[in-house]
Amino acid sequence: MLAPAAMLLLFVFSAGVTSSLVFGRPVLWYVEGKKQEALSLLFYTLGFLFVITVILFLVIYLAK
Repeated sequence: MLAPAAMLLLFVFSAGVTSSLVFGRPVLWYVEGKKQEALSLLFYTLGFLFVITVILFLVIYLAK
């Protein structure tokens, strides 16, 4: 009974840390008036994560 709750709490904590790392700096820059840099950093970060995800899924799919 405790294992699923612990795993869910670990997932939520991980999501919180990751979201603060991905969105923290762009939000600060956006508030400071550096809107172009903030959006650029956000889109480059999300794009990089998307490319890594696609490559990982391709490797998993082709390994079968």
